[in-house]
Amino acid sequence: AHNDFMRNNAEIEIFQEGSVEPVVVYRQPVSNALYVSINGKTCASSIPEDMQTQILLGLIPVLFSSDPQNAVVIGLGAGITAGSVTLSDAVKRVHIIELEPKVVYSAQAFLQYNHNVMANPKVRLIIDDGRHFIASSREKFGVITSDPIDPWMAGAAALYTAEHFKQCRNHLIDGGV
Repeated sequence: AHNDFMRNNAEIEIFQEGSVEPVVVYRQPVSNALYVSINGKTCASSIPEDMQTQILLGLIPVLFSSDPQNAVVIGLGAGITAGSVTLSDAVKRVHIIELEPKVVYSAQAFLQYNHNVMANPKVRLIIDDGRHFIASSREKFGVITSDPIDPWMAGAAALYTAEHFKQCRNHLIDGGV
């Protein structure tokens, strides 16, 4: 009922019909919080609980990696996780892997939260499936992380398989996270 209230009273700021899935950014008028919905599922927001998760998914692996200069973030969403990765001076390149090109519009709506990640010269956006990118890459990375992607969403379960995690481990440098 709470989600229905939020959606029914939300102000749509961006609607993009993507080639893979629709991307909607909406604002909840009571709290003024921004939300991103991809394929009908809210996947990112500016509420404190979501911000904490999104930021920590970017910062923690960078802090614990022996050499985070070459990083991968699977999924762009609001860009908050990827933006957090770029904050470290030790990070030199951030490959953001995104399946739906129109998600770039959602990141533009969250500039005040994601440190204008898409304008950062460290960032390279790659339109690809995250699992495919990792499996086919010839590179090793100091960090591989992902935007918070719910495993029960269509197509996302493949990112939570033992095989995918093994591929990620095989593409990490020694001491990579």
